[in-house]
Amino acid sequence: MLAEHGPIEAARRLVLARDPSYGLWRLKTLRRLHMSVEMWVLLPWYKPLFDDTVRKQAEIKLRQLDVDVEAELDRLVRKLERPE
Repeated sequence: MLAEHGPIEAARRLVLARDPSYGLWRLKTLRRLHMSVEMWVLLPWYKPLFDDTVRKQAEIKLRQLDVDVEAELDRLVRKLERPE
């Protein structure tokens, strides 16, 4: 998908797919949501790349998996702003 559509369109397609992917569910069970496309789409510095529909769908999918989106996003932002 990346080779065919590029990173932004690939991310958009994954997020807009009807149901949460197996990969997203698996990342949640592994406590690795910081690696999910859905979380990265919500990062503030990528906001110009994705419209509100894509960002809202990313949030919906995460909430379907009982994710505290604000807390997870805050953790990810803090981690990325202060690399180890």
